[in-house]
Amino acid sequence: MAEILIYEQPLNERMRTLLRLEFLFEQLEYHLQGESSWDTRAAINTLLDLQAFAVARTDLKSDLAMEVDRQVKSLQRLRESPGVDGERLHEVLTDLEGISSGLKNDNRNISVQMKNNKFLNAIRNRSTIPGASCSFDLPFFHQWLLSPSEQRAADIAGWVETLQPIHQAADRVLQLVRSSNHPHKVTVTKGLLEQNLPADRPCQMIRIGLPPACGCYPEISSGKHRFLLRLLQRPNLGESPVHIQEDVEMELTLCVM
Repeated sequence: MAEILIYEQPLNERMRTLLRLEFLFEQLEYHLQGESSWDTRAAINTLLDLQAFAVARTDLKSDLAMEVDRQVKSLQRLRESPGVDGERLHEVLTDLEGISSGLKNDNRNISVQMKNNKFLNAIRNRSTIPGASCSFDLPFFHQWLLSPSEQRAADIAGWVETLQPIHQAADRVLQLVRSSNHPHKVTVTKGLLEQNLPADRPCQMIRIGLPPACGCYPEISSGKHRFLLRLLQRPNLGESPVHIQEDVEMELTLCVM
């Protein structure tokens, strides 16, 4: 398939957390590329979401460190496997061990830093009211938004720095999970596919690759041993989705690291 749309279905809470973190960090990085005050507003809103996400999960750093350590142990088993690039494996293991150490030794408290930042707190306190961050509500915010874009970007980079160990760990874990298996082509008969999950290793994520021309998207329900995939489409955006009846060829990847 020359061009495909990728859909990902996490199969445990840890993967759901990592994908949401990735989404927020990518959103933040996108808005930081813009120089207008509207770009900066969007970046600040995403930063506040990231901080709230991290604070709501008090064990996020330790949970990420546990996942990194789990991947280290999984990769260490490959050392004696034939055909494994020992030098590359050593580089990956060294990288993961450094990320794990960084998470465990990072004693900065995101919650405390949030409480101490009066500038962001004032914006956060108004964020639940629609339109309440306009110039007459938050004149100090309006003044800051008129400062040079380089200064605004530097300020945001300083505020997000506390989250970088989390960002680095989430990126690395997801990279390894996604590359843990190769995609293979399957035919979804009349828009329905039921399949067993690997029994020897826990499956972390299901990745689906669909050709854009098919005009459909997957809906996946999964248990411990099997998953069921249905392909749906909307005749019109305002209508309910319908289950397609055609056969569709797609790419399936079971990420089992």
